[in-house]
Amino acid sequence: MIFFNWALFLFALLLSSCKTEMLCDNIYINRDLIDEANNQNTDYQDEIKKVIQGDKKSLKKLCLIDFETKETMHNHGENLVKLLECLGDSIFCEAIKGLNEQEMVGLYVYFKIGLDALDEHKYNMRILKKRNDYTKDYKRCHTMFFEFFNKIDASYESIYVDWPLEHQSNEHNINYWKEIKRIMAGDTISLKKVCQLSFDTSAAYNHGENLVQLLECLGDSVFCEVTKDLNENEIAELQAYFKAGLDRFNKQDLNDYKERHTAFFKKIMQKQ
Repeated sequence: MIFFNWALFLFALLLSSCKTEMLCDNIYINRDLIDEANNQNTDYQDEIKKVIQGDKKSLKKLCLIDFETKETMHNHGENLVKLLECLGDSIFCEAIKGLNEQEMVGLYVYFKIGLDALDEHKYNMRILKKRNDYTKDYKRCHTMFFEFFNKIDASYESIYVDWPLEHQSNEHNINYWKEIKRIMAGDTISLKKVCQLSFDTSAAYNHGENLVQLLECLGDSVFCEVTKDLNENEIAELQAYFKAGLDRFNKQDLNDYKERHTAFFKKIMQKQ
């Protein structure tokens, strides 16, 4: 009887392990991801294997690693999304509970990139009826984990980077998401760089909406300080992007936004 109970326990353990590995078998690791991780003295494939086996130290290490290119940031973001799906909230929460604010911002950006990419893919494959449905369902399924990001999420959730914006940024040798990540961590040099970027068509509207949200998050004083030395053409272009971003606002919302950011509108938006 004792032998039977032990056999049953071992079978259940094996089944649980196989289930976890099956859930995690859609983790994709491209060559550039491996190379960038190696440059940071991290064996990405080995860390993934350890994480799947329940190693919280390896999970924390993956949550802290940073990447430079659009492709590697997307790949890593999607992998983190999939790992949370297969490992569950409690393991992730235990691994990240000691992260500081800047590290949490970085992790949030990777999850946002990963969720946005998977949302777009599923929508294009007609798996979703509406964009963002996957993200909404995912967050509902992982409320414990996303409670860590409540403050960050409330501020930056509406920032998004569509393909035209990402593509045009790459043509200018700019990783747009990387700059957003730095801005969220308090980097004013990246904010100024983003304020000086030029885009056309739909990318211009996307960029404008992001600038509108960044002003909401960072406040007038930061924006006024960063943009005070822009030349006449740069100011005119910045004004055009803000107008494009505010175009979706109704009259009441627009008036409320202007009231919240009186200093910025007086110093920048009314500048001739």
